[in-house]
Amino acid sequence: MHIGSIARGPSRWLALAGMIGGLILANPGTAQAASPCPGTKIDSMTVPNGYGVVELFYSNGYNCVVTRQTFGDTNVQRSMEASIKLSTSNTWKTDEGLYYSYAGPVSVYAPSKCIDWGGGVLGYYTWELNSHCG
Repeated sequence: MHIGSIARGPSRWLALAGMIGGLILANPGTAQAASPCPGTKIDSMTVPNGYGVVELFYSNGYNCVVTRQTFGDTNVQRSMEASIKLSTSNTWKTDEGLYYSYAGPVSVYAPSKCIDWGGGVLGYYTWELNSHCG
C-alpha cells in the first residue's frame, strides 16, 4: 500500500529530517497516565511490597479512589481492588477484579464527612480509616 512519497534529491533528505524532527518534538518527555478520577489528587498510599499505589482524589464534595499497579508488565492482568465509604456507613463501594493497570474509580459524596478508603494488588492491601474529614 502506498501512503505517500518523498521528493527525490537533496529536498528528500530535508523532508525526511523534518519528519523525524517532528516525531521527536511530538513526544518531549515521559507521558503520565491520565487519572480515571476527576479532581485533584489529595493523598496516596503505597501497597505493601511496592505492588501498587492507592490514590485519593477530591472534586466538588466527591472523594474518588483508584488503585494502580506499579510493577512488572502492564500487559498482564492482576488482581486489584479500590474501595471507599463514608466512615459512618457499613457499605463499601468497591471495584475489584483482574485488571491490566488500575482498579476503580469508586467514589462517594462526602463534603465535611470522614471517609475510609484503600485498595490492594495481588492480595496485599492498605487502608486508611476516619480520614479527610474536612
